[in-house]
Amino acid sequence: KYLEKMKVISKKLDENEIYHTINILYGHPGETYKTINETNDYLVKLFKNKHFILPNYS
Repeated sequence: KYLEKMKVISKKLDENEIYHTINILYGHPGETYKTINETNDYLVKLFKNKHFILPNYS
């Protein structure tokens, strides 16, 4: 749900050449390693043409 909204907004920003970043928070109740990996896979596909994805495990 939220990832799809992020995809639409990111695309509009890209079309208008507006620089933007996206922060994703993990560790919410009910999340599992499987759902985290699914989110990561989605982000890699979504931003495959971007400069980098930087994970933070703090």
